[in-house]
Amino acid sequence: MQLYEFQKQNIQKLTKPILLADEMGLGKTCQILASLTNLNTSPVLIVCPKSVVSVWVDEAAKWLSQDYELFIYQGPSNKRTTVYTKFKESLKLSNNSKLLIFITTWELTRKDMNLLSGLPWKVIVVDEAHRMKNRKTKQSISVRSLSRKIPYRFALTGTPIINRPDELWAILNFLYPAQFTSYWRFFNQFVDATPNPWGGYFIKGIKNKRELDYLLAPIVLRHTKQEVLKELPDKIYQNIQLDFTTKQTEMYNSMVQYLKAKLSDGTYLHAPIILAQLIRLKQICNSPKLLDYNIQDDGCKIEWLLDFVQDLNSNQLVIYTQFSKMADLIYEKLKNLDIRAELFTGSQNSKQREQILKDFEQKKIQIVILTYGAGGLGLNLAFCSTAILIDKPWSPALIKQAEDRLHRIGQKNSVHIICPIIPGTIETKIEKLLSWKEDISNLIISNKNYLIEEVLSEYNQL
Repeated sequence: MQLYEFQKQNIQKLTKPILLADEMGLGKTCQILASLTNLNTSPVLIVCPKSVVSVWVDEAAKWLSQDYELFIYQGPSNKRTTVYTKFKESLKLSNNSKLLIFITTWELTRKDMNLLSGLPWKVIVVDEAHRMKNRKTKQSISVRSLSRKIPYRFALTGTPIINRPDELWAILNFLYPAQFTSYWRFFNQFVDATPNPWGGYFIKGIKNKRELDYLLAPIVLRHTKQEVLKELPDKIYQNIQLDFTTKQTEMYNSMVQYLKAKLSDGTYLHAPIILAQLIRLKQICNSPKLLDYNIQDDGCKIEWLLDFVQDLNSNQLVIYTQFSKMADLIYEKLKNLDIRAELFTGSQNSKQREQILKDFEQKKIQIVILTYGAGGLGLNLAFCSTAILIDKPWSPALIKQAEDRLHRIGQKNSVHIICPIIPGTIETKIEKLLSWKEDISNLIISNKNYLIEEVLSEYNQL
């Protein structure tokens, strides 16, 4: 297998702590593995989501050119103990020519922190590094603490910023703990924010951008598909505007009036309560059945979807949703039409999900319904070219992760992204919010030189 020129250039730079932030689908995994051969030092600790452990194993066989040994640290306690014992034995016996690679998950890094911190790591690779964005979580603290004395530290993520610009600090602290010691110093210097009534901050954007660019330039490696893969087919978006059913209109308006009444009568509502009501509005937009399964109304999105799939012929399709109940409802409806469909959710084990993907690639399955959480990471769906986003989460990064399961190296057709949306509802507001968040992220991790005020002008209308 051959590396692209931009990948070769990246590999040459992977000799110090780096955030490898190439857009999803540009082969960050193979770049890191190829760089390990260049570094020629071990042991190597790879921390990744559980769903992509098998991806690292498969990619290692393709890209590691020197003698290596893999240790997969997951599963029940007794199995992990066996792997750990074998790894320590190999450390004693290993010579400099053999690369020892220890792969584990984010969850186990937190759980077995004391055990793992006692090993003489030379390299740590953190995959989907945006998972450490919340600096206060035990998961984030564990990974950052573990890495302190490891000389080679690499963070991989195509979406360094999920929602807020200050999320970047945890990754920077992981890479350069002596330089990025204080979260609040970073926040005050680069985040444009005002206090909110709940003790937090309204994030308006970024400030001191030129200084931030100068700071990030030697740390972040970032390429987009548009820059380096001009031959990659386009991503085509199509918004389908739908009208509520009568029952949806009734339920949605009732919920809106309830919220307005609470807010206008002076009732103090905590942020989680407001968020819960907003989620209910999103669920109503999907289907009334998400609030009450006994309601005899599937909603306009289900009606449209069932009509759409009638014309699929032999084409394959993936459907993304934020809600597991919506995934279940879609699966039930498709099964009633005798369509070869399968669910792909977090409730399934890794072997079940691997089998579903294998059957999907072999065209034994026509439609796969995924939740963003389960289907946003580590999947290669380049053999499929049509995706329906039945709803959208609050984060543009999660949406992009889902889209780029299809739009990636190996895709031969234009990728068609279809988004049913109900005008004049919370979904319209979410579209604007997503656009704002994406613009802020691009300002930080790209070299675009347009004014932040231009980005915020639309957001101020929300």
